[in-house]
Parts: sequence; C-alpha cells; structure tokens
Amino acid sequence: ETGIVVDVTANGIARVRCVRSSACDHCDAKSACHAGHGREERVVEAVNRLGARVGDRVVIAIGSDTLLRSSFLVYIVPLVALVFCSLVGQALAPRLLPDVDPEVVTALSGISGLLLALVGLKLRQKRFDAENYLPRIIRVESGKDG
Repeated sequence: ETGIVVDVTANGIARVRCVRSSACDHCDAKSACHAGHGREERVVEAVNRLGARVGDRVVIAIGSDTLLRSSFLVYIVPLVALVFCSLVGQALAPRLLPDVDPEVVTALSGISGLLLALVGLKLRQKRFDAENYLPRIIRVESGKDG
C-alpha cells in the first residue's frame, strides 16, 4: 500500500497517511480485513529503516508471518482459553460446587477464561505494538516534489 510520510520519530517509526487502495476492492479478505475501517484515508505507523522523510511517497507492507502471529493472538488464544476453562469448570463443578448446575459452572468458567484472555491481551498491547507487529516501509518512491 502506498502513502505519504506525515511524521518521523526519533525511534525509527514513521506515520504514513494512506489512501485505501483499489486493490482492496478485489481482495478476498476485504470483508474480514479492517485495514480501512470503512474510511478512505487513515494514518498508520510503520517501521522506517529506509530513512524516509516527511513528504516522501512510500510503499508499506506487513509480512505474512506478522499477519499470522497477530491472527493467532487475536483469534486462537481467546478461543483456547474459552475451551480450556470450560473443560476445567466442567471437571471441577461436581466436586467444588455440587449444588450448582454443572452446565452453568461450565459456561461461566468458559466466559471467564475468554474474558481473562482478552484482558491479558489488552494489558500486553504495548508489547504487541512493538516493531515486530508494525508494517514496514519497503520502498521510498519519491520525495516531496516528485
């Protein structure tokens, strides 16, 4: 995706204003992807190892490994927590809470596990926003005037 650098930080991160590409219209993942969030223009942070400056037109990309890691964290970790905690609740309910319906304990355990996983991910969000999860500037196409 292409964009214009609008800010460069001292720690090697550039803020890039991108216009949603027409390629998005033909992408199979467009319904699940939230890159545009319904907007035509947005500003994203990208790793700037190429030394792009404010006003430069750049191409940014996110690696497939980054996309897979992010998807795993957002979708699989909460799902595993839900299933695991449901199974633990189901196994322990008869012994710890014999007067309570085991299905209620199972459901509440699963929901608790899901919520704990989501809160844990949110608390660690700053770590996930680090360089490994940001898009990268892969090419500087032109400077301010061209």
